[in-house]
Amino acid sequence: MRISSWRLILIIATAVSLIGYAKPVSATTFNVTIGPNGNLVFSPSSVTIHPGDQVKWTWGSDGHSTTSGSPGMPNGIWDSGLRNQGATFTRTFNSTGTFPYYCIPHGGCCAMVGTVMVVNASPPRRRLRRGQAPRQRPRQGPVLQPRQHRHLLQLPL
Repeated sequence: MRISSWRLILIIATAVSLIGYAKPVSATTFNVTIGPNGNLVFSPSSVTIHPGDQVKWTWGSDGHSTTSGSPGMPNGIWDSGLRNQGATFTRTFNSTGTFPYYCIPHGGCCAMVGTVMVVNASPPRRRLRRGQAPRQRPRQGPVLQPRQHRHLLQLPL
């Protein structure tokens, strides 16, 4: 009987630790279409994501690439190579920063360029304890003074 009670304690302790364990935030995939309807654009041309998120490029027409860097100056972070309609290319961004990219055949001549901006997630809001007042944020901008009004003297008729 003593072994059973230890098992029960172990099961309860395991359950409590699993319930209290914080789950990691899942990564998000952002979709960009390359050359939709034959247009020489990335749609959208700019995405803002968080570390760990992915960008998935999908070809909407033939003969395009997604290549990191600026037209004529690839920086070697990624290069999908030339692909055709229906192809996909996915990249996970683990560090913050701004990552410009372009289409090799159309970046220089036609300004077919895009940007991935990777920013840290905003910090979680601070929880208040019972009876604790929220922090006051400093006022921004000029402090307005109340107007002084002239009062009319009303005389009885």
